[in-house]
Amino acid sequence: MRRCGDFPFFATDPFRPQHGRQEPGTRTAVAANGDVLASMLEPPTKLVIIDLNARNQPLATLARVRATQKDLRVVAFLSHVQTELATEARAAGATDVMPRSAFTQNLATILQAAKD
Repeated sequence: MRRCGDFPFFATDPFRPQHGRQEPGTRTAVAANGDVLASMLEPPTKLVIIDLNARNQPLATLARVRATQKDLRVVAFLSHVQTELATEARAAGATDVMPRSAFTQNLATILQAAKD
């Protein structure tokens, strides 16, 4: 997939914005793996969202993103019971790590912040 729009955000498989939560003025693209995501980051974007329960090595993808994009906001989400994975994501460079429920509730705010 290619970047689309001025304010894209990305996630590794399988996240797709649904339920009318996409912020107006944003565009989304889904990267199935770290290689595809890396290709989408040029030119740089403002936000990457990573599902830490994705099957395609989300922690390695997070580390790869952070290695090349030091100032990029990276929001990662997971099940609220996965405290060890949350710690690993923070260590890998996630800016924000949150339970899936909090992510869903705050998605509009997260996207709005990427527009500003």
